[in-house]
Amino acid sequence: MVSENDNNKSSIDQCDDDDNDKEIRKRTQALTRKLDLHILPLLSIIYLNSYLIRSNISNAKLIDLEDDLRLTSDQYQWALSIFFFGYVFFEVPSNIVLRRWQPSKWLYLFHIFLGSCFIF
Repeated sequence: MVSENDNNKSSIDQCDDDDNDKEIRKRTQALTRKLDLHILPLLSIIYLNSYLIRSNISNAKLIDLEDDLRLTSDQYQWALSIFFFGYVFFEVPSNIVLRRWQPSKWLYLFHIFLGSCFIF
């Protein structure tokens, strides 16, 4: 048989659990909001940059890039495909490195590397 003292303990424990759940939910929402404010703008800029690069290739074709570089249609298609092969090829190693390093360090080093590739 359950004593009255045991019932009081279980109701107190229940109240503590409810308070802890509310506190955890509140902290989770605050953390999510903070991450959204810091990460989403950066990801939006990176996505916009990627979109602009891809659209510039098609815009260059419209302005007679093939004629200026004396490319055949097949050569242009291969050049375009090689650009996207790079995305596919480097995606897996990038995710492996991202697991081992902090994203802030990896993104910094990646952009330094990418910038140096474009300069040289």
